[in-house]
Amino acid sequence: MKNLESKYFWVLDVTPSINVTRNLLVKKQDDEVCHLLIIPEMSTNDFKLGSKGGLPNRVIASDTPSFGFDQKTIVFELNKSTEKYSPITCKQVNKNKVVNCTELF
Repeated sequence: MKNLESKYFWVLDVTPSINVTRNLLVKKQDDEVCHLLIIPEMSTNDFKLGSKGGLPNRVIASDTPSFGFDQKTIVFELNKSTEKYSPITCKQVNKNKVVNCTELF
């Protein structure tokens, strides 16, 4: 687990060595832990807390494809009322094609 500002935590599934699955959790005041974001099988993301520790409105994640496969990118958007992220755009980068996110995996 990687601590972000002592309130947010990344939990990683590093079974694959390159494109790991990341789960962002938040610890609430009553010690309840809630799931905010899952980034499946991606190698990079641009998640960064704001200057006052606030969540970013969008998170972009990309994978590192094997030779001959298309790179994938997912854009997640924060629902401020639920404080949870959902994918809003999924793209096969080399084909410059927007796809249904469920088709990527």
